[in-house]
Amino acid sequence: MNGFFLFKRFSYNMKFSTMMRFKTGFLLLGLIMSLVPSFCLYLLQLIPSMNPWWYYSTSASTGLVSWLAVALSALNDVLPQEFRAPGIGLLFAGFLFGISLSPTLALTLDRKTLSLVSFGVVFVGFIMTIFLVPETLPPHVAEESRRRRMEQNAMEDERDSQRVEMNDGRHQRCHGFWEIYYSSCICKIVRRMVARPFREMSILNRNSFFRLLAALALFTGMVASGDQVLLIYYLEDQLNFKDKDVSLMFLIIGVTGIIVQIMVMKPLNDLVGEKMVVAISFLAGTVVNLMYGIAHHKSTIFAALIISGFSQMSFPTISAIKANNVDSSEQGRIQGALYSVKALASGVGPAMLQFVYSKTKMYHGILLGPGTMFIFASGLFLVGVLLTLLLPNDKTNTNPRHGGRPTQAETSDGEGDGLVAIDDEVLDEFRRLASSSEEDEDYGSI
Repeated sequence: MNGFFLFKRFSYNMKFSTMMRFKTGFLLLGLIMSLVPSFCLYLLQLIPSMNPWWYYSTSASTGLVSWLAVALSALNDVLPQEFRAPGIGLLFAGFLFGISLSPTLALTLDRKTLSLVSFGVVFVGFIMTIFLVPETLPPHVAEESRRRRMEQNAMEDERDSQRVEMNDGRHQRCHGFWEIYYSSCICKIVRRMVARPFREMSILNRNSFFRLLAALALFTGMVASGDQVLLIYYLEDQLNFKDKDVSLMFLIIGVTGIIVQIMVMKPLNDLVGEKMVVAISFLAGTVVNLMYGIAHHKSTIFAALIISGFSQMSFPTISAIKANNVDSSEQGRIQGALYSVKALASGVGPAMLQFVYSKTKMYHGILLGPGTMFIFASGLFLVGVLLTLLLPNDKTNTNPRHGGRPTQAETSDGEGDGLVAIDDEVLDEFRRLASSSEEDEDYGSI
């Protein structure tokens, strides 16, 4: 069942990201789907005979419409390029605040009350979205996306007609089948629903730059999901972590993450650029997982958790870099593709680390032992550092000081290289007025 929903998350993230004509609506839909698991968990405690499948299925299906991917797309609509990575970091700081607060609630509240609190928090977010969150998608961008989809559908219809004509002479016996397959409205709808996620996913294969970014997102997603799923069980089994230790662990993760996202990420981004921020983040992840793997005392784990705050800068920065290299009409598409990669990584990462653990848990050495899976994860992060260094500066960084292309705001403020891009139609208008001024002095000087 997990594999089924993993595929569904992969495909539907792509599907809904390309249909976001009204992003607020899909944001609300994602929040509604996030409300259901908490409610089912509360019902399970009220009705002991209730099948747990209701909770697990609804929890797994929350990824069908990722409200976070919609939120990232909305942020990229309104933020300038140089503020996108820190802005997304502030969004993640809110998650980290919840992570730091949740263990305290778990220790002070009973399970039923905790389930209601979880439901209430998401419900408050749903109400605030209705009344306070504006629509960020500009009308002309929505119209452009709609026009592009209609043109794409028209091209597909034309290709289907050509295929029917080609099959008329070649396959007389199967003519009826091919005519229904290519001409039936139901078949067209089904084929488009199945093919669209994979077609939209092709944005990650647009060029070598996007392929590198997709690989980086895959590596960080694999390790992050593996740590999230397996770390607590490993610490409880190998280092005798108790409830208070786990609560302190989440508190450290949340507080250090908030400090890094709010106070460190923006100055560091201005100082070294987005490319080196990703490299530093991956390098921190390498050190953290290496410390997980060789730790024999709780203090080593807590020290690694403090450093782990820096490893959380990678995903917001990668998300911003991708958004900076696509048109405004493709923001939803690129965020959906990025979250599809993350969904795949969330299934592959824990399975891969679990496989390494099963092959090395019987050893008791420094490199070979129960912690080898984290040493392996640190190697994945190290590969990510090397791939990051291959990214071109002009596409990765937004600040010209670090080799980035000057933004429109920088050129208009005079901080760029003094060159301002002028649309061809505007340039033709200037030339027409200039030529007319030579014949008629009423136009004045241009």
